Amino acid sequence: MMMQGSLSDAAQDAHARAIGTRHAEILRAARLPHAPLAMPRQVIERPLAEAVAQTPFLSRLIGVFASGIGRTARGR
Repeated sequence: MMMQGSLSDAAQDAHARAIGTRHAEILRAARLPHAPLAMPRQVIERPLAEAVAQTPFLSRLIGVFASGIGRTARGR
């Protein structure tokens, strides 16, 4: 049986590989001749927390959406 730490490390490694693969796919698609616009790397890698901090409306929108899902899930 594997230890919890090694499972967590394996999950983090898999997550990092998945993100790296997705970034590579996005960048490759942006270089294709049929791609409408090239996407700057900064846009792809911008963390959601940073975007929410700079746009209070987005933060409120995400909060309202999440609370609506919670109320629906509880059957209200």
